[in-house]
Amino acid sequence: MFCGNQAGPSAPRHTVRVRCEPWTDAEGRLTLCPEDEPGDSARATLSADASLTHVFDAETWEQAMTQYHSHMGWGPYKPW
Repeated sequence: MFCGNQAGPSAPRHTVRVRCEPWTDAEGRLTLCPEDEPGDSARATLSADASLTHVFDAETWEQAMTQYHSHMGWGPYKPW
């Protein structure tokens, strides 16, 4: 989903902007999917009552999680 050059720290990094879709269902289960084909397998597991709650773009996992936490009202994202 989020791509970077794995050749080492001195190698140029390439980022890809990904549109992210947070979904929730009637039982409160949450799923964060990338838009389009990369997220198709995750969306296929959603229940019929699941709804898209927000859409945002991110270039890194940290950006995605920061925006997701903000949207959900969970406070700041703290990477491991």
